[in-house]
Formats: sequence, structure tokens, C-alpha cells
Amino acid sequence: MCLLLHRRKLSLHKQKGFSTDSQSSVATVPNCEESGDPDVCTDQCRLVTVVFIGVVLTIPQVYVLISPSSSRFCSQPLLNNLICNIGFTLFTTAFSLILILVEPLPYWLKSLFHTFGVSSFIEGICTVLMTSLAGECAINTPALYYMSVALSVVNILSTVFFLILVPFWLSNSIFPGMVFGKESRTGICFEVVTCCPCAWHV
Repeated sequence: MCLLLHRRKLSLHKQKGFSTDSQSSVATVPNCEESGDPDVCTDQCRLVTVVFIGVVLTIPQVYVLISPSSSRFCSQPLLNNLICNIGFTLFTTAFSLILILVEPLPYWLKSLFHTFGVSSFIEGICTVLMTSLAGECAINTPALYYMSVALSVVNILSTVFFLILVPFWLSNSIFPGMVFGKESRTGICFEVVTCCPCAWHV
């Protein structure tokens, strides 16, 4: 899911009024009105947008989780799976905030991010499989079942989206800068990635 995140170099953060911690490389976003910099306002807008989307995605899942009908019998463990999905939603929101604030990304954080991505893919497969086998749960636990259907659709769309990006990632690895050159600011997809860098972040 693309959250319209945008990475900047530490030098740009310093030039535009960002304060950085030499130990953590985390940029602190100053007040938009005080800085008068439109880029600062944009970063603050992205932070607010990420938190807003995270809340909007989490509330319906929590509502279904605490719904009395969700505790009824279902042949598949959709309730346990919903709890896992809530956790993944919260972690996704946290990672999105980190991708905005941290520059450059340390190696351990990249590894953690990739591990989380693989785990999300596996969880998506489990969600689709369990939902496909839980047709009778639409009667006993309708809210839980249809939430699982919605999560399955989102997982399928996300998988298709990233499968489309794989050839571009591979092309850029074999021919650096052909698709996206961060340092040289070149590539056939430079403008697109600049507007929507979350898919290309690491």
C-alpha cells in the first residue's frame, strides 16, 4: 500500500531546518508555521496522513474483534487471524513512520523491514486460504467473515502490485540508475518514485 512517503538526505534535512541526532539518524520535523518551508509542511502532512490511515484501517478490525458475534463458532480460526492482522496493521503504520523519519536506513532496519514484508506475505496467504474455506462462517459470524474477505482482497491486490514492481527492481539492480537513480536523480521512473517512494524505499 502506497502511503505517499518521501525520503530526503540528511544534508537536505539540515539545510531546511531539520535537527538530527548523530546517534540515531532520526530527523525531527520542526513546526510547519515556524519554518515557513513547504517541504517541512509536506513531511508533517505525510506523518499525519500515515497516522490517519493507520487509525482508519485499525478501527474496523478492532470493532469486529470485540463484536459479540465474532465469538461464535467458526470452522476456521478467523478470529485469531484477525488479531494477527491487527498487529500487522499497527506494525505497518510504525514502519511507515520510520521510513519518513529515518535517513539513511541502517542495515539492521532494512533486514527487519524485509523480514516483516515476507511475514506479511505469508500472513496474507493464510488469510486468503482460511477465508476460502470458511464459507459457512458467513452465517454464524458474518462481520468476522466479511472482514476476512476484505482483508483477503487487500492482500491479493498488494501481492499483484509488488509482483508488477519486481521486474523494475531487478532491472535497476542489473543496470543501476536505469529505472531509478537516487543519487543521479535519473531513470525512467524517477518522477514516479519521487511522488510515491514507499514501494522503492529499500
